[in-house]
Amino acid sequence: MSKRNSNPTENSYLFNCGLIDYLQLTSCIEEISHSSTSTQYSFLPKIVSSKLCRDLRQLRSHSPGQFNQAIRLLFYELNSGSVITNIEYASGLSQLLPDAYSLHAGLYPLPFLRTLCLPLDAITHPGNGLRRALTTIVALSSCTVFYNNQTVKLAAGDCILLPNNARNYTKIKSGISSAFSPTMVYVVHYYQHTDGIAI
Repeated sequence: MSKRNSNPTENSYLFNCGLIDYLQLTSCIEEISHSSTSTQYSFLPKIVSSKLCRDLRQLRSHSPGQFNQAIRLLFYELNSGSVITNIEYASGLSQLLPDAYSLHAGLYPLPFLRTLCLPLDAITHPGNGLRRALTTIVALSSCTVFYNNQTVKLAAGDCILLPNNARNYTKIKSGISSAFSPTMVYVVHYYQHTDGIAI
């Protein structure tokens, strides 16, 4: 019984309300200006609450089964119509489609003092023929993102939208640094039809 009570998230709302804070997401979208170009990133703060990020980190250590369920829920939410509609508005891109295969996407744990490099070229998906248009990174703990000669610090729960280069197919190098502590980020790619890229 004592072992059961030691579960840090047993009584939390982790699985009752989902992971995405839709009110916060909508609030972020309302404040976004579209004066920026499609080569710049969009920043959405705290779309996952700090408490849930902390719960996830504890679940990963104490209950891997529940952790996997929570990450699966995050995948479903980030690929849901309501979230994609908001991401379209935030990024200035239209007709974005999810990737059911999660190609080059998913959860990336980074040990401290490590950097993950993400090539952000607009590749054609081998499974469905769609072209990758946008990469979304959700920080589940604090990290730093290096994008197109810019440095962006993300706190737990922050989200950054990185347009993929669709015009000349050159790679925009993006790195995610874990600074001095281990971190986790969740990466999702969104796609467009090859004849309907909005940039």
